[in-house]
Amino acid sequence: MVSSDDENSNGSSASSTASRGYINIENLMYNKPYAAVLDLRMGTSSITVNTPEHLYDYITQKDLKTTTSTLGFRVTAYILKDSQGNVTEKVVKPHGKVLAPHIP
Repeated sequence: MVSSDDENSNGSSASSTASRGYINIENLMYNKPYAAVLDLRMGTSSITVNTPEHLYDYITQKDLKTTTSTLGFRVTAYILKDSQGNVTEKVVKPHGKVLAPHIP
């Protein structure tokens, strides 16, 4: 829901905190128990300000083995469910991480 403070003169919504450098996130899965989920990482590098310097080479090599550096995004996981909520397909971090069996 967008408050009147967050509406531009053209009627489109915009965050009033955008000028302060914040990103607002909404939980799009709320109240949708049978939703399919996609974990999409965006950016041309996985190195962040919190990344220890000794991991730079490892992370750079991982980025080069995925679509991160060439396309600017990578799919790290997805879960598909049928209309009854049963998992029909699950792929989690195919770049060498262990599958997470606790994820429904």
